[in-house]
Amino acid sequence: MRIIYDGKYEYTTFSTIEDRGGADFTFTNITSIEPLKTGTLHFIASVPEQVEKDGKPLKAILTVKGKTYEQIIR
Repeated sequence: MRIIYDGKYEYTTFSTIEDRGGADFTFTNITSIEPLKTGTLHFIASVPEQVEKDGKPLKAILTVKGKTYEQIIR
């Protein structure tokens, strides 16, 4: 997943998965989800404070199995 800010700045994300019923997070690369169970993933990006406050365009781009999806955040 990537975050695009103001149409020109790109930030990468990392994933984490909820642990202990959502009370904590743990690493996705060491956690398995049993068959017929569910898990909640979170993708996190570290961005400058300015990104949160200035109102310029912001979107998330997710690519899954070769298909690209865009989510407009603002």
